[in-house]
Amino acid sequence: VVEARGDTLVVLDPQYDQAKQIAQIEDLIAQKIDALFLIPVDAKGVRDALLNAQKAKIPVINIDTEVFDKELVATAIVSDNYLAGVLSGQDMAKKFPKGGKIAIIRQRYNPFGGAERFVERALGALAGEGAEVTLITRNWDGAPREGFRQITCDPAYSRLLGGRAARDRSFAQAVQALTVGAGFDIVQAHERIPGCTIDRKSTRLNSSHSDR
Repeated sequence: VVEARGDTLVVLDPQYDQAKQIAQIEDLIAQKIDALFLIPVDAKGVRDALLNAQKAKIPVINIDTEVFDKELVATAIVSDNYLAGVLSGQDMAKKFPKGGKIAIIRQRYNPFGGAERFVERALGALAGEGAEVTLITRNWDGAPREGFRQITCDPAYSRLLGGRAARDRSFAQAVQALTVGAGFDIVQAHERIPGCTIDRKSTRLNSSHSDR
């Protein structure tokens, strides 16, 4: 559709690297693009790049994760992750009315992240329904602070050899080792981790659990 109109769509992946995303935005500004569609890695940290886009009179359309400085974007298209988290938590709990054992996985907490809003509400909803819920994470500072068990999973990785990819890989491997044989009825991952019941990172449902 874009090319049929004579336009060009440029898609760049910062791979969750804030410095890389800033460099990409600055490069696009230098190319004098007509509009910028942005899912920020860091809702606050992207401010300077947004100011530069504004100076260049390039409208920014903010998608999914809302930026902190909302006045610097032309419009925002975001999901209601609060409600989605509540509904997801309630749905998982209803599948096991006698009390299910459920694990939710999120590597780290970002106060501006859409996934974090989802997880916060899912944890609360599951606890409210009486489910036995476990959060597996490297670190978590979100709400709620009670009603669930937290397992801190912080395996070592080399920042020099592999960096972010090594971090994600080490976390995924450690989580797999933790969950195998742990007796969880549902394992919902907000990271790319093979073998989970529900993988929201790629919106995939493991076929072995699709009948639940």
